[in-house]
Amino acid sequence: MSGGPAACWPFEGAKPGKYGLVQLGAYLVGSTAAFVVAYCLARGLVKAPASGHVIRHLCNNKPCCNPAHLLLGTHQENALDRLAAQRDGSTGPRLVDEPVPPPQGGWIIPSGDMEELERRARASEFWQRVDRSGGEDSCWPWIGRGKHKFGYGQMKWMGIPMTSHRIAYILSNDLAPEDVSRNIHIRHRCPPGGSPNNCNNPKHLLPGTAADNRADCKEDGNMPMGEKHHKGRNFQDALIREIREHYWTAPAEVRPTLTALACRHGVSISTISSWLTGKTRLAAGGPTSRLR
Repeated sequence: MSGGPAACWPFEGAKPGKYGLVQLGAYLVGSTAAFVVAYCLARGLVKAPASGHVIRHLCNNKPCCNPAHLLLGTHQENALDRLAAQRDGSTGPRLVDEPVPPPQGGWIIPSGDMEELERRARASEFWQRVDRSGGEDSCWPWIGRGKHKFGYGQMKWMGIPMTSHRIAYILSNDLAPEDVSRNIHIRHRCPPGGSPNNCNNPKHLLPGTAADNRADCKEDGNMPMGEKHHKGRNFQDALIREIREHYWTAPAEVRPTLTALACRHGVSISTISSWLTGKTRLAAGGPTSRLR
């Protein structure tokens, strides 16, 4: 851009006579060609022109990214540009007699902040992995490949592995990852019938503590309890019920000791005690009572 608006703006790193490439463009506008990215960004477009259209270089300089030298046209017009250049003996950049006028309000030229451009590209990449087709108030499920062990979407954000709903909260509030402490839980407050484990709609997300998150799960009926809890999967409700019935229906003098029961089932004495008294796993059923 140092040559002014009338000069060519070659993409840094592009070889002479070759188009510049910018990988972030794939997420910004759907093209890695630097001049296509420049054309779209300068006009405030979010997507590259549809197939059947090309962006012509009026300056006959492929590395150029000056929007005043870029004009939307057809493949035939692009071919005629090359033919005219060959007839004139022009093998390199040429002056543009009639540069493309800027749109109303002027060109939208980024300041050159590559960090901001990268953030925008990553944001675009993220939202492409979220299904927002249900509307503003519906749950927005994660459709990307990465999944957290608890069912949440997951991907790297700024080099850090992060759950998708946390990224959605950060993006919607224009925050950086370090602005949201790891001690802060991003809670799902989805409407009835929603998909809280897979929702990324910022309208359904609230920050809170671990206690807030557990309370939400309990209120919504999503708190894993008993045999559904990861710590209780090896001890089904039927087994807990059988232990209680065997212990409490037997005469006191022939009841097994807590130590014997603990050894038989591979748990601690305190766990057996909690089962028998109903302090834990009460929903498993069976008789409970106070231990002497």
